[in-house]
Amino acid sequence: MRRSPRLLTALVAAIALVVTACGGGGTPEEQLSAAFEATFSDSFDWTFTIDADADGLAALGEGAQQMGLFLGGLELRGTSTPDGASLTVEVLGTDFLEMAFFPDDETVFFRAAIAQLIALTGQPLDVDGIVTSLDAFDLPPTVIGGIRSLVQDGWVAIEGELDTTALNEALGGGSTGDDVPVDEEAQERAAEIFGEDGQAFIENWVDVVATSERDGETTYEIGIRLRDLVRALQEFQSQVGAEGALPEDLEADLADLPETIPGTILIRGEDVLAISTDLAEIARQSGEDVAGSIDLLLEFGAHGRAGPVERPDGAAVVPADDLTTAIERAIAFLEAFGSAA
Repeated sequence: MRRSPRLLTALVAAIALVVTACGGGGTPEEQLSAAFEATFSDSFDWTFTIDADADGLAALGEGAQQMGLFLGGLELRGTSTPDGASLTVEVLGTDFLEMAFFPDDETVFFRAAIAQLIALTGQPLDVDGIVTSLDAFDLPPTVIGGIRSLVQDGWVAIEGELDTTALNEALGGGSTGDDVPVDEEAQERAAEIFGEDGQAFIENWVDVVATSERDGETTYEIGIRLRDLVRALQEFQSQVGAEGALPEDLEADLADLPETIPGTILIRGEDVLAISTDLAEIARQSGEDVAGSIDLLLEFGAHGRAGPVERPDGAAVVPADDLTTAIERAIAFLEAFGSAA
């Protein structure tokens, strides 16, 4: 359990890799690494938002007004501490999804606003009917209990680690062998391609274009070598035997992407305050005639003072092995149903 357009997907992957960087030193790249290490080794709160102006929304094409309403009402926020982390996805003022992660015992709590969504349809909530409709899947009783809690906006706790090898085989991926676990193999391959630490990643994929200081804060204008990074991701994909994540004819698709994507990182001392980028500017660098701005902003606060992340009370407990069994049975049933159709 520890565990759109193509351009946005590549952007999110690139920013995620930068955010997990660590290291230290005196060059601008080394200063960034030191700040990320200091920030992410301690507790902090974070918020992610999207802000698009009228011209930026117009670039989205038909349905821009509705898209703007959704984007303006979307907020991701959470807390990260050494002992646990939380995530809330808010949509139009409603906490649509909440999660809490606790690495010491590999437990993940989550709940979703399913009952609220059903209420919006004007239909009554028929919990027994929902559960009965799942009888054909022969799900473990703990999973049934989890579903009952989930559809009534209750918490569910997944205890333990999912058997990713079994799920991979159920999905038709085949066995990866017993000697090297999938996660360990992936980590080794990633280290070979991206470097052992965050400093190596920043040196390989991030350029600091300019820096400026004001009121004790340093602004880093950066460029992430997007095309080179996506090429490396494809190499990683092929080495670990993954399929379908990136197209085989990658170079043709890369021609539609800019060589680098711009971003801004704001730091005070060794605290990362914000990471931002403008999707409209990225589109312009790809040769598209796009006006306005579509700003993605990731902000950080409460450095060293955030938390603690509390464990929700009254959660329906589902052992990870039971969840793995439920997924395997559901996949088998759907495959059999599809073959008979």
